[in-house]
Amino acid sequence: MSRRPSRDVLLVGIIVAIGTLLRIFRIGAESLWLDEGYSVHFVETMSFAAIALELPWTDNSPPLYYLVLDIWTATFGYGESTLRLLSALFGIATIVVIYLLGSELYSRDVGLLSAGLLSVSAFHIWYAQEARMYTLLAFLASLSYLFLLKSMNEEARTEYVVLYVVSTVALGYTHMFGLFVILSQSLFIFSDLVLFEGKTDRKAIVRWVTIQGTVGILLLPYVRVLLVRVLTGRGEVWVSIPPIPYLVTTPLSYFGTSRILQWPPAVYLGLLALIGMLGVVAILPFSRLPGRQVSAESSHIHADERPAQPRAAFLLVLWVMIPIAVPIVITYAITPIFVQRYTIPASIGLFILIARGISRLPRPSARVMAVVLVLSVCLFPLPTMYADDQREQWRESAQYVAGGADGDDLVLLSRGDLEYPFDYYFDSEATVTSASENTLREEQLDQVRDSETVWFVFSHGTRAQEAEMQNAIERTHRPAETRGYNDIRIVKYVAEG
Repeated sequence: MSRRPSRDVLLVGIIVAIGTLLRIFRIGAESLWLDEGYSVHFVETMSFAAIALELPWTDNSPPLYYLVLDIWTATFGYGESTLRLLSALFGIATIVVIYLLGSELYSRDVGLLSAGLLSVSAFHIWYAQEARMYTLLAFLASLSYLFLLKSMNEEARTEYVVLYVVSTVALGYTHMFGLFVILSQSLFIFSDLVLFEGKTDRKAIVRWVTIQGTVGILLLPYVRVLLVRVLTGRGEVWVSIPPIPYLVTTPLSYFGTSRILQWPPAVYLGLLALIGMLGVVAILPFSRLPGRQVSAESSHIHADERPAQPRAAFLLVLWVMIPIAVPIVITYAITPIFVQRYTIPASIGLFILIARGISRLPRPSARVMAVVLVLSVCLFPLPTMYADDQREQWRESAQYVAGGADGDDLVLLSRGDLEYPFDYYFDSEATVTSASENTLREEQLDQVRDSETVWFVFSHGTRAQEAEMQNAIERTHRPAETRGYNDIRIVKYVAEG
């Protein structure tokens, strides 16, 4: 009787344990930043029904994450660690799902290596420590693809089809980029039924059109909102057209190379070459690469590996490419929407592809070297990420102002939404007011003139906007003290004379 399954359970447990420790270590050490402030503001000030029905018309994300967070905070509270723990749990669960996906597509070895890469990915650890929807997006994309694979034949159990529909609809209600994952699945299904089969299976096509049609109908309420907002220009579009290096290094960001550290271009090019080489090896149409030898003693290691599957390679290529390439096209052709963190579902497909490429290298020494290189890239940013404050320091900023302000002081924020993270930490009787998108209105200038001391808090704006606002304040006040934090600048002003 083979001991392989029990060994795999142990290894998966170790990998999940490592991933769990990395995701909860110092999870509440840094203060909430602006986007997390939005999350807290929505669940604190809106009812469950309002989040579901009204928020999609004003926020750029669908409501599912906020609904889950609303239930979570009602049960566990609003502390930084508690808020972020929900994201960490989704990230931990994704490690298990990627193992199942790698095993389903190729082999348990590929599943284990995929899970190992995900568990130490600085990119995923970063967003597992953020009270936003990105790890939920990755989890549901993984789950949707897993149930897609489980439900692809006519003999598939009905519960797999139901679970596919449920997970896919949930994916669409988590983030707009979930729709690109669904698009990649639809392209794969069409290709599998029409191209790979070599003949048209009308019954199978009708079956999948019915399933995808059900998904589409259930997603229609959000798609309608999205279309109305796009066509009428409703809602804020803050994304700008990204520079080419930002686009090119997107695959590397999944390994943590661009979020925490900025490396020389030669390093990026070398890493891109490594990832590209492993990706090519993964999709080569050979059951075994030339030069690969499997000894009798080690043949059990790959005994569970399935024959080369062009379907699996094609699925992964679509999974990686569509959530990246389609938003890039939309960004340049219609309106900017591309942000690296939005493409987090593509990272799951890429990790499986890289794991498959490593497993197909011809020599054990080459496989070991590739694993060491890729894991080193993932692990290298972690000390910096844990040791230094990387996010906006709203806790420190609010405490600094609260420590020096009294009840007669005016605290002036450069934007209205800065109140969300600032008020979370601010404990003072001072009056807090906000400018309108880094522009001072006349009523705020009146408040400034009537105040002996003004604390000006600036963030998320240009230097020119900051200078213009400061010039307006300095008509009646002079700067007395300046303090800088991550992406936040504070100037204490006192009245002239």
